[in-house]
Amino acid sequence: MAMGKDTTGIDAKYAARFEKEARPYRTRRSITEKDVPKEYVKLYRDSLNFENLHTQAVSDRDSMERRRQNLYRGLYKSDYEKMSQYKKWHYRGLYKSDYEKMSQYKKWHYEKSQSNLAFNRSQEAKEAALYSKLMSEAKYERVKNMAMGKDTTGIDAKYAARFEKEARPYRTRRSITEKDVPKEYVKLYRDSLNFENLHTQAVSDRDSMDRKRLKRPPYTAS
Repeated sequence: MAMGKDTTGIDAKYAARFEKEARPYRTRRSITEKDVPKEYVKLYRDSLNFENLHTQAVSDRDSMERRRQNLYRGLYKSDYEKMSQYKKWHYRGLYKSDYEKMSQYKKWHYEKSQSNLAFNRSQEAKEAALYSKLMSEAKYERVKNMAMGKDTTGIDAKYAARFEKEARPYRTRRSITEKDVPKEYVKLYRDSLNFENLHTQAVSDRDSMDRKRLKRPPYTAS
């Protein structure tokens, strides 16, 4: 607008570019049948849960009293155990990869931080050494001029200016920024995730699952 050029179509151009470049980041993962171990496929297909098992058990008990004992002792128990195993597998699948990735990210972050720390300390040492060197030279020149009866005005300012100029390369410091982060860890970096976040999420989901857990109905042994 400052140059008087037409701005029509700029937003549309960048919107189209965004749609094109954002496609790789729109991939999402979810559990599908091909991820499910074969011994859990039936449970997955039927979308069984602990409430389903309870309803099934109650229905069978009401229709056939004798079968109730067999159901709770045999069929119900085996289904319950299989469902428990399925839930554990599902739970591990959801969070194991997150913990592994977080472990790898923390390892990378620690090593990068240590590397940056070593570099920064080296820079500080070089700057301190330069300051000591130039101040010694300034003192030597000042004493020399005084001995020869020369004016010492401006010596300190000259070496201070020299220090400011020569110290610039040593004032660079390193810290972790997004451009340093490997692409597989960028989301963790952006979200500032840590093990406590993952643990809280895992416990919350596990507690939710526990609240839905079917409590085994009591029965009277014959």
